[in-house]
Amino acid sequence: ECPSMRFRHFLLITAVFAIVVPLADAAAQAWPRRALGVQGGVLYHDFYGDEAAPAVIGRLDWRTARWVLVGISAFYARPEDALDRAVNMFGTELSVQAEAPLQYLRPYIGMGMGIHGTFEPEGGNRFFAPSTQVMAGFRTLLHERWGAIAEARYRLDAQQSSPDHADNFVLSAGITWSIDARHRGRVIRRR
Repeated sequence: ECPSMRFRHFLLITAVFAIVVPLADAAAQAWPRRALGVQGGVLYHDFYGDEAAPAVIGRLDWRTARWVLVGISAFYARPEDALDRAVNMFGTELSVQAEAPLQYLRPYIGMGMGIHGTFEPEGGNRFFAPSTQVMAGFRTLLHERWGAIAEARYRLDAQQSSPDHADNFVLSAGITWSIDARHRGRVIRRR
């Protein structure tokens, strides 16, 4: 896919957020300290022709300060090789994100590191290697416990058979769910 397709996917995610943000519940401004999330999106893999491949991401975020989050995420993607055979990719990452503590929409940037596994079809490469990422995105609350997230993530994934790294790009959007303890609609802050 050409860069214009990436831009179209980015515009689509931005348009969805432009619709979702006004739905944010004004009364639910106690942002959760911990949240689970699931995202769907596309992976553009440098070594597999930069075609858009489906990707799914699961995440757990901890708010350690008003504007800092630490997150653990896991992903799975399925790009195709040059012979149109499915390649299984998965991995896990640890990231630190700086978030603007705004009322309705919270943009963030972050950095992360992790490990990814790539399993090409029979006769291909099968390996685990390190990964470094930078990300930017937006979060918003939809309700007291539910939120939405959209993210663009650049991945620099090491490769087994080459000293080069794969320049991969992931665009995703999804929902989050607060796992904070609640009492009468308020967040209980444990010290």
